[in-house]
Amino acid sequence: MLFIKSMEVLSGILILIYWRWEFKRDFEDLEIIITEVQNPIVDRKRNPNLPKKVLKTKCNFDEFVLCVVKELDRIIKQMGILGYRQEWQNSTFPVDGFLALKYACLYKKPFEITKKDSGTSLDEELNLLNKNIE
Repeated sequence: MLFIKSMEVLSGILILIYWRWEFKRDFEDLEIIITEVQNPIVDRKRNPNLPKKVLKTKCNFDEFVLCVVKELDRIIKQMGILGYRQEWQNSTFPVDGFLALKYACLYKKPFEITKKDSGTSLDEELNLLNKNIE
């Protein structure tokens, strides 16, 4: 489960909206449920309209991962690793996880990060980082 807050300005007032993201994998299918939930910091009174499901859908797991990897690839190539950190308020780009996912998408097999002696060289990793994904 993942919580994400977004900001919206309504009539000059900043409103924080909290979303709960749930991902459930069933073999090749991925169910995604996004629910708007009460903001515990701002909302002192209980909102009877919340929680409210915003999205409930299923998609192919591999296609979803490929879309995420393509977007991360675009972002990292456009902003760079340090530019990403600056834009996202000191959060570092998850390079190791991204490269493992990109490897899996390109070569249709997992890159086992935790497996002993499965390391790569910096040159291989930079080549993978620069490789285009279709």
